[in-house]
Amino acid sequence: MLALENVGDQAPHVFANSVRGWQARFRNAGFESVAIQRYDYNFLNRLYVTLGLRANSARKPSKAIAESAPEEYMTRTPGARKTALLRHLDAGARRVAVAVDGVPEPLLIRSKLPLPTLHWGFLFKAVDL
Repeated sequence: MLALENVGDQAPHVFANSVRGWQARFRNAGFESVAIQRYDYNFLNRLYVTLGLRANSARKPSKAIAESAPEEYMTRTPGARKTALLRHLDAGARRVAVAVDGVPEPLLIRSKLPLPTLHWGFLFKAVDL
């Protein structure tokens, strides 16, 4: 079995476990660990988020307003166009960060350096019972 699991992201909607935690879960389910591999280094992307450069901090419309009359909200609410522009710029900056991070990623994966990553790949085999 190949499992690509989150080991570093911590949020209420994320079910991350430590490397040992994932290994224990699979062991308890009848699998034996064969190999593990770090991946998802994404230094630039994480730096971007850590520094708070994301436009998500910009004020967003309430869900009721955005759903009831989005065109009216965008044309009549002061600052709405600026907020929308910031979100588009944010999305573009994130795409650039991901693209740049993708260049060294294969080299970092092969190097097996103990650098921080968000995800690990696990290879397990079923244990004969």
